[in-house]
Amino acid sequence: MDNEQKKIFLIDANNIIYRSFFAIGRFTTSTGQPTNAVFGFVSTLLKILKEYKPVHMAVVFDAPGPTFRHSLFEEYKIARKPMPDELQAQIPVIKEIIKRFGMKILQQDGYEADDLLASVALKFSERGFDIVVITGDKDILQLLNRKITVLNPATWKVTDENIFQEKYGFAPASIVDYLALAGDASDSIPGVRGIGEKTAAQLVRKFGSIENIYENIADIKGRTRDILMADKNSAFLSKKLVLLSCNIPLEITEEHLKISQPNILAIKEIFQNLEFRKFENSISEIFSLSSSNNNHDSFAIGESIFDFREITENPQKFKQKLEDKNILKIGKDIKEKTKLLASKNIHLSQPYFDVSIASFLLGKSISAADILQAYRQYREELTKQQMEFLFDCVEIPLIEVIVSMETNGILVDTGYLKELKDQYQEEMDQLQEKIFALVGEVFNINSPSQVGRILFERLGLPSKRKTKTGYSTNTNVLEQIRDRHKIVDLILQYRELSKLCSTYIDGFSEYISPVDSRIHPEFLQTGVSSGRLACRNPNLQAIPVKTEKGGRIRKIFIAAREAVLYSFDYNQIELRVLAHFSDDPVLCDAFKNGRDIHLETAKQLFPFQSDSLFGSEDVERYRRIAKTINFGIIYGMNAYGLAQRLSCTPEEGQAFIESYFAKFQGVRRYIHRSISDAEKLGYARTMFGRKRYLPEIHSENKNQREFACRVAINMPIQGTSAELIKLAMIEIHKLMKSRNLQSKMILQIHDELLFEIYEEEQDVVEEIRTIMENIYNLNVPLKVDVQKGKNYLELTKI
Repeated sequence: MDNEQKKIFLIDANNIIYRSFFAIGRFTTSTGQPTNAVFGFVSTLLKILKEYKPVHMAVVFDAPGPTFRHSLFEEYKIARKPMPDELQAQIPVIKEIIKRFGMKILQQDGYEADDLLASVALKFSERGFDIVVITGDKDILQLLNRKITVLNPATWKVTDENIFQEKYGFAPASIVDYLALAGDASDSIPGVRGIGEKTAAQLVRKFGSIENIYENIADIKGRTRDILMADKNSAFLSKKLVLLSCNIPLEITEEHLKISQPNILAIKEIFQNLEFRKFENSISEIFSLSSSNNNHDSFAIGESIFDFREITENPQKFKQKLEDKNILKIGKDIKEKTKLLASKNIHLSQPYFDVSIASFLLGKSISAADILQAYRQYREELTKQQMEFLFDCVEIPLIEVIVSMETNGILVDTGYLKELKDQYQEEMDQLQEKIFALVGEVFNINSPSQVGRILFERLGLPSKRKTKTGYSTNTNVLEQIRDRHKIVDLILQYRELSKLCSTYIDGFSEYISPVDSRIHPEFLQTGVSSGRLACRNPNLQAIPVKTEKGGRIRKIFIAAREAVLYSFDYNQIELRVLAHFSDDPVLCDAFKNGRDIHLETAKQLFPFQSDSLFGSEDVERYRRIAKTINFGIIYGMNAYGLAQRLSCTPEEGQAFIESYFAKFQGVRRYIHRSISDAEKLGYARTMFGRKRYLPEIHSENKNQREFACRVAINMPIQGTSAELIKLAMIEIHKLMKSRNLQSKMILQIHDELLFEIYEEEQDVVEEIRTIMENIYNLNVPLKVDVQKGKNYLELTKI
């Protein structure tokens, strides 16, 4: 066994979770689910995995209920408030993540995590393992020896017995005596009142232990002796409270602590649910998911198995079989393999079977002796799960479409891009001068702490409670005080321009190909559990549009000189899918007769006497409310969430929802049916058979159950909409390929397809619209809005 395999990492979960919860502050998903503790814990966990690459690890939790310390001291930890509900709701999520990473969770009734950490650390250190305890708690330091070290996740500094001795001037075991004297407010260790850390350290250095201190109390002079004698009982009680129980009976072997194979798909899915987008690349990097990092990448051609490197090193040898439309090719990440082979002048033709996509659809990885055996098992499981159509007719044909779209790329007006950056930089400089003039000093506008100091200390503006990390100055906070001082508006304007420059102008610039001045983004079929395509490097599905300055970013995307940009956008596709699933007569009638669905909803919810009233400002306001409710319903929004969106009370939000369901009873039945089916089956399902498993639907935690219910409502709608546009993309690609058109499909933005269509090929426009509108027969018609223009900002409807 090598050195890394002889090392065990033990994580003090409660220490990290509490620290994250209070340090990060309010942090939620778009639906209001609190995630600050989860985010902090996952950040710590990923850093450990990346930097230390542990083989053995356990995550240790406090057990619920009292411990032996409570019987010793009734006030033990009484100063610590009960765990906040927002934190309590996150514990099951954290435990689920740990399990998906293949790690052991340890918890023992009657004992705190510290005692369990101590018992495990000593047991395995005595067997020759090096132990790293990850915690910020001081009492764990009593364990330090030549085999046990402590890693503080707040500073990422390691403390061993030598570093401890140098800092404190006494042995690690004596930290119990030091804390028995100085106390520990965070754990309600009373200590000796009147003895501080400095005096406690001096006494321990001189006498070694509190027993020795009191045996030699006569040698201690003055007020210190009086204080010690007055609180002698507290000193000995405190030592009992601090001293860790190291003899918990454990039936744990080193195999129990070995990290098992992580469920990468499940990890990515839960991160998507939590909206932890920044962690996706970390997961791929840590577990070497990309095919380029695999030591052995099997690829089958017919019944023969090869290492794919062998094929790329001698491509001409395999060219005929790779291009043969009668031979099945089997591998993972077929899209990337197709692009790589294309660069070697080989066209990988269907039929092929992508193991990665099969695994993603099924939600599990199949282990087999070889890739042919894995293929047979995946194929059998796809049939069993009734996913053949989804796999064979949607996802597999889509690979060729995505390859084409990535290869085509989208043309960038580099001259305008530079002009826009110069313009925004000039505006930022002007804003900066105004901000500095208003406050009378220079500071870093990009620094939240410095902005907080200026706004809340220098200018005295009302603030939220100050935390350990300083004042919160996020956009929500600043919007609330925007009218209190004109500097706030200037800072918000500066931040918007700064983000536009860094994220979009500079961010997009690095991806512009010097060969063709195009951006060639990457589309992922296995990135989103609902079935939507994801886009990265860069993400062109998130081009800003909400503000006038953000919208200008769209102008950088242009058509080639002889071509025009065409946008084909499904009109209200998710609401149309809802109408299909619910068969609601009001919804269906509105869509069948081409009426404005939000206006129709407003008419149903608000008592207008005549249609002639519509068009007034009041009616537009009611339409906006109706639109918010329409989209809120398909995302499972509750009264509180709706109230936040509409700036009304939760009671008013609930009244809106009840009024909606009274008018749209088919929608009410769909929602009840979706939740009931998810409870019975354990998953939500799209029209074409995609499944998303929802174990949270039976959770004892209310927040988790409500989250699962929202997914059960929305996933069939969003997933079916995504599959419809995928089917349309496949048919359009076939059309353009059969006619050998110069025109290109260049971008998919969820419900919208963007094309570069050449002047002499304009007749294809109506053919594309026809394909999209007739791709599948729903209970209501599908409608596509078409726009055209020379750039993506300035499009006109046709």
